[in-house]
Amino acid sequence: LTPKCLQFASLSMAASAKKRGRVDETSPDPLQHDVTLFVGAERTQLTGHSFALRLHSDFFKSALQGDWQEAQSGSIELPDSEPKDIELLLRVLSLEEFIDKSNVVRLVRLFSQFSMTSPLVKRAEKVLVEHAVIHEDLFDDPALFGLPKDSSYQAMQVALLQLALDTNCSVLLDKLEQSTEYDTDGGEAISGLHDSLRNCPVATMESLLNLATDARYRDGLKKMWPAIRMMILSPAQQDANEMLEPPSPETAHYIWPCLTYSIHRLTVLRASPEFVKDKLNGLTIKRNAASVASESLANDYARKVTHLLPGFAAYRQQPKPFP
Repeated sequence: LTPKCLQFASLSMAASAKKRGRVDETSPDPLQHDVTLFVGAERTQLTGHSFALRLHSDFFKSALQGDWQEAQSGSIELPDSEPKDIELLLRVLSLEEFIDKSNVVRLVRLFSQFSMTSPLVKRAEKVLVEHAVIHEDLFDDPALFGLPKDSSYQAMQVALLQLALDTNCSVLLDKLEQSTEYDTDGGEAISGLHDSLRNCPVATMESLLNLATDARYRDGLKKMWPAIRMMILSPAQQDANEMLEPPSPETAHYIWPCLTYSIHRLTVLRASPEFVKDKLNGLTIKRNAASVASESLANDYARKVTHLLPGFAAYRQQPKPFP
């Protein structure tokens, strides 16, 4: 839907709602700011249209009608929300601002939080799919996902999957996971993470921790597990059918960092065998001083291996680490 279509739809829904008795004839002028929202810990005061709030949101509809205190006082407390987010929501509901790439991630979360049930929800998901899956220009700016400016592409891919799970965006999730004739490993986001595992395995593993500990994404993680397994196990261990399943969400919190450290170690061993000879015998790392950079890199991974061994050993001793 275009912004003009949304405006027309909103007006049509308003007229239809009055006909059905959803909004009574004594309702105030829809253009009048007649409800006060106190937002955040500092109770920032914002005003909005009760008609628009009730029309588009089941949450606000319940709060602003009947005998509830909010309905009688015309005010609502939102202590856990951010003023800038609620201000954006009010502007979109009053059609002062439209859904686009710059605000769609924030709006999808808000629409889910406040149980939005209007054409705006479908519009948001359509914009999200267009910019994240089709054009991929949403990944140009990590800040759009609420991530630091230096966040990796892998972190943004995982954030998008997590967003689809958290907000129940079924269309987006299906699009991210559906197979295509050009994609034999799974959906588009899964395929992208497969590529990232090959090209930047450590950053990808660190980013995947949120999904590894989320039981809702168990099946999606299984699609990525063969690529991960090939990197963390030796050929002999793979042939012995070790670790055929990813860690359960309950154990992934402490197992996943161990697997990440394992990739750290193997990355160095495979990439720089000429200066790193890892015997893991008393953590003796033998290096040749080919360059200051090489020695610094070896020292860095020696520290990571120090953290790896106790956790990985404990993981191996678990009788049933997987469900």
